[in-house]
Amino acid sequence: MALHINKYRFIPLDVLDVPMYGDRVITDSYWQVYKDHALIYDGHSYQSNRNKDIAENLLPDGCHLEYRDISFVSNYKARNALSFGELEKFTET
Repeated sequence: MALHINKYRFIPLDVLDVPMYGDRVITDSYWQVYKDHALIYDGHSYQSNRNKDIAENLLPDGCHLEYRDISFVSNYKARNALSFGELEKFTET
């Protein structure tokens, strides 16, 4: 069972494309995505999994899966992720 979407933080997918010093590499994974932002739980747990069935089973409402060959993650990037409220303001058009 997935948590409510407002329990997560969000990082733009394009930020995960850019390697930075100290990043960890996640390869061949399905990412939980909301409005072109990857989900992060508890400030450091990137919501990705190599097993598509597991990733789908834990998918919050309003989100979709996106397969990515390679992503670069770090605690620094996670600390700068947006809250749900910040994301909603940022993506308003």
